[in-house]
Amino acid sequence: MEEGVRELASDLISDFLPNGEVELGHEFAVHTPDFADGVWCLDIDAKLDLTNGAGSLAVGGDRLYVASVNGWVGSFLIPSITDPGQSPTMDWTTQIAAPGPDAPVITADDDGVYISTNNNNELVHRRPDRTAGSTIRLPGTNPQALATTPDGELVAIGEDWTTLTSDFHRPEWLNNISQLIVAPTPS
Repeated sequence: MEEGVRELASDLISDFLPNGEVELGHEFAVHTPDFADGVWCLDIDAKLDLTNGAGSLAVGGDRLYVASVNGWVGSFLIPSITDPGQSPTMDWTTQIAAPGPDAPVITADDDGVYISTNNNNELVHRRPDRTAGSTIRLPGTNPQALATTPDGELVAIGEDWTTLTSDFHRPEWLNNISQLIVAPTPS
């Protein structure tokens, strides 16, 4: 991953908020740091309909992926975000599922984006060029967090299951898990 992409991933402000700039042609946006002069509002394709539902973000390879509760996912090329001479727009959108009750759970890497919608036990894979990858079955339903390891392994955790270990005991005091952070193994 090139350094500019790494900086964007670590500095990403991941909020879907109405920005009130309807006269500029967009009602909702992802706000990211602009390395040249402040913060950019990235126009989200209207098909994602984020004014009426939640969304999720993931950075993988040279792309920023946006997924919506309505079953649509889209992609921005990060070099277009980091180039102050460009006006970044989504380069593709596609519907991957029917609308669901909760925000999708997603993660991404160089091979694309992995998305769980509608609290099911499958991950939909879309490659960076929007083509479909293979569907991945999870050991349980309702994944709460996903991550990919540096060697490309996909890890997931749900309410009473995980791909990290076969024996999973969740303490009663532990509520929903919203993020997995994969740390390197000390040598």
